[in-house]
Amino acid sequence: MSRFSLPRRRRQPTTWSLVTLVVIVLLLIAAPMSALAQEGDSPAVAPPYIVTLQPGESTEIPVYGFCLNYSLPFPNQLLDPTDLANEPLRNAAIYSLETGYVDTNTWDVQKAIWYLSDETRLEDQDYTIADEIIEHANSGVTPVDVVEGVPHMIDLINEGVLEAQVNDFVNIAEDLGSFFGGGTLVITNVSEEAQQFVVSYGTVGQDDSEGVNQNMLIFPSEPAPEQPTTMQETVTTEVPTTGALLPPAGFAALALIGVVVVLAGLAATRTRRRPTNAV
Repeated sequence: MSRFSLPRRRRQPTTWSLVTLVVIVLLLIAAPMSALAQEGDSPAVAPPYIVTLQPGESTEIPVYGFCLNYSLPFPNQLLDPTDLANEPLRNAAIYSLETGYVDTNTWDVQKAIWYLSDETRLEDQDYTIADEIIEHANSGVTPVDVVEGVPHMIDLINEGVLEAQVNDFVNIAEDLGSFFGGGTLVITNVSEEAQQFVVSYGTVGQDDSEGVNQNMLIFPSEPAPEQPTTMQETVTTEVPTTGALLPPAGFAALALIGVVVVLAGLAATRTRRRPTNAV
């Protein structure tokens, strides 16, 4: 009699199956994690600036203002809100806040606003960023300051239930010119009922003093405070944007658990199925 061992070639398919399984699982993990990274790189979206005032109550909101009338003098320190700016102008302000262009590329924002206001386009100027803003402004996207069931501040001013004025409005970019200012918007509820409204990202501010000065595109310069969408208490259920029951990070955790379970199972199987020796 002789003893010999059968070739152990049947282990190779198991090894290749294990490698394939691990690659698939890693790909499943990488996809949602990549999506999370992309979401983290996106600019923060400016929320609608919703305010609720009780009867007789006032609020103060820091605001920025860009010139709407090229070549006219800078306005005085008091501005009256007169109209709601059109959607492209408001989209330009919102986009410029979200991207940080208001602070980092103030002159480019102004060039975009002049063009959207009256199609003024300056010669011998770089319009790369300004055209980016203009393209977004004219894309047809609904401005985030449009909230169903909540009126704009200017609507309630026209109804006589709110009073508003921009105080201490001054040029805050003197090194660039006379087109960009900042001040404080003071709003008062002069009615006998609570009022909820949206302070838009584009109210036309007008200087009513003598002479003809720039009208300004006025909008909040700081993030909106947390406010309910309506004055009625609502209960909502949040669903992940993926449409599933778990966010991407949850799937990654489950996938890792799955890898551990599968590897443990394969190891146990291979331990039980040792090579058979023939005599």
